[in-house]
Amino acid sequence: MTLKAGLQLYSVGEAMYQAPLETIAAVGQMGYQGVEFAGYHGQSAHDLAQAVRDAGMVTCGSHIGLDQLVNDLAATLDFEAALGNRRVIVPGIQCDTPEAWYAKMATLDQLAEALAARGFQLIYHNHGHEVATFPGIDLLDQMTKRTQHVQLEVDTYWLAYAGIDVLAWLTAHADRIAMLHIKDMAVTGDEKESVILETGTLPLTDYLTFAMHHGVDWLVVEQEAFSQAAPVAAARQNAVALNQLIGRIEQ
Repeated sequence: MTLKAGLQLYSVGEAMYQAPLETIAAVGQMGYQGVEFAGYHGQSAHDLAQAVRDAGMVTCGSHIGLDQLVNDLAATLDFEAALGNRRVIVPGIQCDTPEAWYAKMATLDQLAEALAARGFQLIYHNHGHEVATFPGIDLLDQMTKRTQHVQLEVDTYWLAYAGIDVLAWLTAHADRIAMLHIKDMAVTGDEKESVILETGTLPLTDYLTFAMHHGVDWLVVEQEAFSQAAPVAAARQNAVALNQLIGRIEQ
């Protein structure tokens, strides 16, 4: 299996708003093999798919809200099929009680079955609140127990942010992990910040080694803070760092 570097286009959100097709072309030149969408900025699926192909990449996923999937599933999947995407990623859920979460999990599982019938995967992307909001309840772990068909895009940064032993969590849930979000973390006192890969404290090599050993091929960069460099420059540096990490792991 070959590990692949992707970019969540949220990381270059302002550039995507201003010039989406040109930004996709620039991302391809950085060395990414795929892009993950978080909105389409008024562009057609055809034009976006063409831009991704012209840049020498593929669409490795799209973040789509749960409400959109519930309320407009057929049209949403038609768009994703035209885009060339088969990984539909719910970017997060907020609920006030564990019971409300469990109801949402049941909805996710029903949607996952409907998506599978059309050749799509339903994947859930975490933040930190799923493991930190309710004492003693790991909602991501509960999701793996209460659903059969939902896969995970594990955001390693947010698990670490919440104080979880990330590698142990990944290992315990390996059979449900479809993708990883990769980012680094700088810690100053009590402050934690998303930073350029290999400039922080997270054991990225361990995460990539896990991915290699468990068939998780897509490693998707997502950066959310930019104290070191502007978003496009940071994306370029992250591409270099991630491809170097992949090269070392695959030796």
